[in-house]
Amino acid sequence: MSVEKPTIVHITPNSFDPDVRIEREVRTLVKASYQVFVLASEETEKRFRCKSYEDAEVIY
Repeated sequence: MSVEKPTIVHITPNSFDPDVRIEREVRTLVKASYQVFVLASEETEKRFRCKSYEDAEVIY
């Protein structure tokens, strides 16, 4: 029997990367064994977009 990780969805009206505050929060939550999703603004520049960060899934 597997135990599911608790899930956190972080919604930001701003671009995701490089927002240091969100990056720190994501790292902390992932280290605490949470499954993390980041919902970021479509306005995030293409050069900063990523599909995952520190094992968190990033959705634009």
